[in-house]
Amino acid sequence: MGREPFFLQWHLTDACNQRCAHCYRDAPQADLPEAALTAILDQFQAFLRRRWLPGRVHFTGGEPLLRPDRLLSLMRAARERALRTRLLTNGTLLKPALACDLAAAGCEAVQISLEGPREVHDQVRGEGSFEAALAGAGHARRAGLSTTLSIAVARWNRVHLPAVASLAREHFDRLFVHRFVPWGHGAPLVGEALSAAEWRQVARWCLRTSASRAGPPIPFRDPTFACLRPRPPAEGPLVGGCAVGYTGFAVEANGDVYPCRRLPVVIGNLLHDDLEEIWRGEALEQLRNRDALTDRCGRCRLRWHCGGCRAVAYALGGSALAEDPQCPLRRR
Repeated sequence: MGREPFFLQWHLTDACNQRCAHCYRDAPQADLPEAALTAILDQFQAFLRRRWLPGRVHFTGGEPLLRPDRLLSLMRAARERALRTRLLTNGTLLKPALACDLAAAGCEAVQISLEGPREVHDQVRGEGSFEAALAGAGHARRAGLSTTLSIAVARWNRVHLPAVASLAREHFDRLFVHRFVPWGHGAPLVGEALSAAEWRQVARWCLRTSASRAGPPIPFRDPTFACLRPRPPAEGPLVGGCAVGYTGFAVEANGDVYPCRRLPVVIGNLLHDDLEEIWRGEALEQLRNRDALTDRCGRCRLRWHCGGCRAVAYALGGSALAEDPQCPLRRR
């Protein structure tokens, strides 16, 4: 699955200063005590050491900057364990002093979510949130932190991607484009999920924009980008595409473990389950087996290089093993 570090996406808290209609968070959990958090970090370090893997922790929430002391303490603890760290945030609470503290604690990069230009973003996240997010990005860059603009693309904002690319060029170091997945609080917005044709248009736009000298760098993390490359990979043993079961997992604020931050299937809890047993458990073994996929994904020659998005399959198809209904190779 490439040479990226194995990642833990860690939702430190469910507390948030925004109430986005499309948020995949649901049923907020109470924060864990400090001792439990340190134990989770130690489990992750031990898991990596047994495999001789480099590791990275993506701290998020909720809004992790509502717990700055806890966040900074865990970032320093991660650095002591030779783990790299990143922050996923809405950016509105990121002030100059805090940005410097994050850099001093070892944070390498900050990802800030935007929904589109000012009028679109503020409609989703609240008046004034757009300017606050851009200010946060500026503070991060001045503190020496790498910055990413993250946008979850849906029908309500896909036409604004060129404007978002302009924002990324001016205020960020790169642009991360990913698909809106309707679950949690955002489940009622299922009609806003892209069709296969719409996602194909977005993905092709990403490829063109990234290749342009005027376009911001766009990391191609969605598995279906493998389907649109000029020369798709030949069949073979190399596994690529969807990271589920291969290069990371997510931990909720209460210690629950998910295969992916957007795939709401609890496969264990790190307060009482061993991470090694979770990783070797039946649920992840099944998700790792691309030959177990059904319908078009199961028959696709690129299933071991792409595999579709298991979160999208679950949200729109009712099963984590179902076909990805937004596959760009579909006709509609």
